[in-house]
Amino acid sequence: MSGIYPANPAARWISFRNERAAKGEKPWTYLAVCPNSAAVAAAALVAAQEAQAPIMLTATLNQVDWEEAYTGWTQDAFRSWLASEIKERNFNEPLIVELDHGGPWCKDYHRGWPLEKTMAAVKKSMEACVNAGYSLIHVDCSIDPEGLTVEKAVSRTVELISHCESARASANLPRIGYEVGTEEIGGTASFEFVDTVLRLLKSSLEAAGLSDCWPVFVVAPIGTELHTSRVDVAAARKMCDLVGSHGCVIKVHFSDNVENMDVFPGLLIGGVNIGPEFTEIEFGTLAGLEEKERGLVPAGGESGVSAAIESAVVESGRWRKWLLKGEGTDFASLSKERRRWLAGTGARYIWTRPQVLRARAVLAQNLRKAGIDSEAEVVRRIADRIIKHFKTFNLCGLGPVLASDGNSAA
Repeated sequence: MSGIYPANPAARWISFRNERAAKGEKPWTYLAVCPNSAAVAAAALVAAQEAQAPIMLTATLNQVDWEEAYTGWTQDAFRSWLASEIKERNFNEPLIVELDHGGPWCKDYHRGWPLEKTMAAVKKSMEACVNAGYSLIHVDCSIDPEGLTVEKAVSRTVELISHCESARASANLPRIGYEVGTEEIGGTASFEFVDTVLRLLKSSLEAAGLSDCWPVFVVAPIGTELHTSRVDVAAARKMCDLVGSHGCVIKVHFSDNVENMDVFPGLLIGGVNIGPEFTEIEFGTLAGLEEKERGLVPAGGESGVSAAIESAVVESGRWRKWLLKGEGTDFASLSKERRRWLAGTGARYIWTRPQVLRARAVLAQNLRKAGIDSEAEVVRRIADRIIKHFKTFNLCGLGPVLASDGNSAA
């Protein structure tokens, strides 16, 4: 399957970028798309192929897992879907498949579980990821409902990396890359704190005989949060320099709809994760297509897709995680604008709900009569936004160049 590369492709990608930048060439930042729906995953492949750009698909355990994954994909099912899409599209751009946020309590389904149970489940999921051809694993031990110390977080990180390495060696697979998180531990964003975490991680990996598993990416705070619109460039540069001094590069999370991401390549940011932004486009495109539908079918024959999505989001309860301070817990009492935003960002959790699938099928049928392919339109809109990011991150045309350096898909 495309997505399985020579040993540790993430390290090769970053090394290649740094070597070119050191020679004075324009630097770039890799884009990681969260495949929170089949449309988004397909759009990532379409965009990468059209722009001849490398692409990462970084899936959380909420999205893709052997149990309770909202896309409906297991790791093996995701691999099979990718293999089919790659063959059908004759896709050959550099591709990395990553586990995002792999760690205790990172998966919503694990909330309330004891440590031993969530760690065992995460280990099983990581084994599934490794065996499915994922070549980059984000080990995120930044959550603990009882409070977390740096020592606990680092110890758990080393334990999970060791488990991944055992699974990889048992399956006789090539080396893989690692990403670690420091951004939430202790609720601090200080440079001294990140430095402490990385120093302890280094000594702990050495003690465990895992020095060659030093992370490629570090998720360190540069000022982006859920509702951030701009990055503090000075603070970001300082954090990038610190992480770089440890031989790693930063992977930025919470990058959706950030206005000044054009600064990332110059800062030598290694990668950027974007996900909810594409869900908003999928939701908005469907709402726009529903407007077209109203003029094409008789009353009573409409799909009601927007209402179906909103109803499913409300039923899921997931929308409550984004409530602002002072907002009530009754969805109907919120403003129209807030309800639309909550439905748009929460839609990623419910795309596979039966009522939503039925509504989308009716919408597709109604629009087909007018020569409109609604699902193709959704993919097109998302792909256009991804291509826009490729341009921002200087990735267009890089795929063949990167592949020629031995980073092409197997």
